[in-house]
Amino acid sequence: MSELGYTVSGLDNSPAMLAAARQRCPSARLILQDIASFEFTSSFDLITCFLYSIHYSFPVASLATTLARAWEALKPGGLLLFDLADKAGVAQRDAVSQARLDGADFEFRSGWRYCGDGEALDLLVSIRRLADGQGGTEAQYWTDRHTMTAISIAEVVAIMQRLGFDVQVFEHDFTALRAWARESFNVIIVGVRP
Repeated sequence: MSELGYTVSGLDNSPAMLAAARQRCPSARLILQDIASFEFTSSFDLITCFLYSIHYSFPVASLATTLARAWEALKPGGLLLFDLADKAGVAQRDAVSQARLDGADFEFRSGWRYCGDGEALDLLVSIRRLADGQGGTEAQYWTDRHTMTAISIAEVVAIMQRLGFDVQVFEHDFTALRAWARESFNVIIVGVRP
């Protein structure tokens, strides 16, 4: 977006992630803040929150605060876009991808876990690196667990409508713009501040 001439701002609560973002986009205004308490002195035409990052606003009260802050930060006609996984459809299985880089094989696993009750769901992430070394195959493992907000699409839409957003829900499909058919549990939500 910066290369297309847009003024870009961003936030993260991780100094390491902000450092990586600064390397990729040195012209962006990047701020160390929590998503549930972000404050800006300017207003925006567009706010995005992808890779299910909205779920990091935990618990539901913090997610509602995040949506309210986004409302306040948007100009009239501004858009809020984010993806969301409905707690009712959280699959108890992992997505797995593999890659080969610099002579090593990598396996990346991620998966949601939800007990079926309450406001917490977990995102489990693991990475395995296998590389041939002098003593044979060397293995390295990294694991991480993120507690995130469990919420339904209907609950998020209701919160946004109470704030004043005009809300549209779309299928989580980046190849075609399709209205949500109310069958999937993985969506893109668009809120417009009138």
